[in-house]
Amino acid sequence: MCLRDETMLTELTESVRETIRSAARKLTGFRRRQFQAEMAIKYCQGNPRRAEQVFGWGRDAVNTGLNELRTGIRCMDDFSTRGRRKTEEQQPELVRKIHALVDPQSQADPKFQTSLAYTRIIAKAVYERLAANGPEIASSRTQFMKRLLQFSDRHQLLLELAYYPPYHSKYNLIERCWGILENHWNGTLLKSIQSVLRWAKTMTWRSVAPIVHLLDRVYETGVRLSPREFRPFATRVDAGRRTALARQLAPARVRDDSS
Repeated sequence: MCLRDETMLTELTESVRETIRSAARKLTGFRRRQFQAEMAIKYCQGNPRRAEQVFGWGRDAVNTGLNELRTGIRCMDDFSTRGRRKTEEQQPELVRKIHALVDPQSQADPKFQTSLAYTRIIAKAVYERLAANGPEIASSRTQFMKRLLQFSDRHQLLLELAYYPPYHSKYNLIERCWGILENHWNGTLLKSIQSVLRWAKTMTWRSVAPIVHLLDRVYETGVRLSPREFRPFATRVDAGRRTALARQLAPARVRDDSS
């Protein structure tokens, strides 16, 4: 590739261009812009657009470097505002909840060779407990919470949410229903939808049979609300949770006052 200026002809092979690009990648900030500006003046007649075509550099960075070289004024780099902030900075409450889960399961190094603490709880268990103890953490439940609140509004119901800890499905009543149904069909091969419906309709619990309907609508999975869309629903859920907690603490306070 040849670049011509007013007085000389300079030949830049692909090897030379790659060497210049490699040298620029080893620099950062002001020094990289200064090097790019010098190469643009030497090989591209000080043209940022031509430097972009030849070396693949951003023309804005080259133009900034040329202005810095011309005026002697250096632009300050504000790296702290670049990129995505850490999760603990975006959600400081999340850090407190993680510490509340991990600290009781942690212990110091028995030999005191390090200040780090050892914990018996794994990351997967921490995530599952966070997901089970609040919809603001389990973002995958936003669509479900929205539909649940809309259902309660439509039928004028007062619902109280119970968050079960992980691996404690035995406390969930619907899990007992599945267990009774599984015992009822007793390993029968379910070859069709009609077979499933028939077995479900004939199961009983304390002489009570369930009402069974086939829902043939496609249930969309992976649908989530954005934080802004979910905020009004999360506010209602949090308010209901605080009310339920206050109701649970009220009898204890009465006993304390009476004693």
